[in-house]
Amino acid sequence: AKSADKIFDEMAEFAKYAFNKSHAACYAVVSYRTAYLKAYYQEELMAATLNSFLGNLDKIPLYIEECKSLNIEILKPSINYSDTKFTVHDNKIRFGLGTIKNVGIAVIEDVVKERNENGKYESFTDFCERMVKYSINKKCLESLIKAGAFDEFGMTRATLLASFENIIDTINIS
Repeated sequence: AKSADKIFDEMAEFAKYAFNKSHAACYAVVSYRTAYLKAYYQEELMAATLNSFLGNLDKIPLYIEECKSLNIEILKPSINYSDTKFTVHDNKIRFGLGTIKNVGIAVIEDVVKERNENGKYESFTDFCERMVKYSINKKCLESLIKAGAFDEFGMTRATLLASFENIIDTINIS
């Protein structure tokens, strides 16, 4: 018991200068605010958390699993509804197009800008025709197809993967 008391007293003395009280108070405030957000704004907090890891795609699957454990539905990427980052719609998180590998943020900003200025994309071909003036390459298109961003147009991913290069080449020739 004497040894335990002595060790505890040394730890308590060390704690006085080892971990600043104002620092501890800041952590307490951040923890409280985060807990409040997680209790009352789960979807928004998780979308913001996912967005904070846009540059580190290895972490995204971990937080998607966390969303599933919280019963938050993750909507798949959509060329007509997704933004660059994760967004919240009807208490569901819409997958951000900027998170898809081999697709740059600048390209997706152009995709969203074009959609906002000229309306939703009507088909895969409409998308390709409208994106000719931007710097979108075949690898980027292939990645968007594989991620399911064009699923809403009713063509299978396999069909799009087999035909997208011909569609691009035809548009570029005219």
